[in-house]
Amino acid sequence: MLNKGLRALTPLPAFEDVLDQRVAAALRRLGFPDAVELARMREQITDLQQRLEALGPAPKGRDCR
Repeated sequence: MLNKGLRALTPLPAFEDVLDQRVAAALRRLGFPDAVELARMREQITDLQQRLEALGPAPKGRDCR
């Protein structure tokens, strides 16, 4: 009986799909990147981190800002 009640509380997959689409559309309107763009940015960040590590530590001194 409890299991049957829990199934009734679970949202329908179609409702979840509509909600996901609405949220994604709202985020796009607000200027948030989509999943593909986020993945691309993560790759760029990883690449930049590797380049910085390859340069070594920043020099210390008066002329460095």
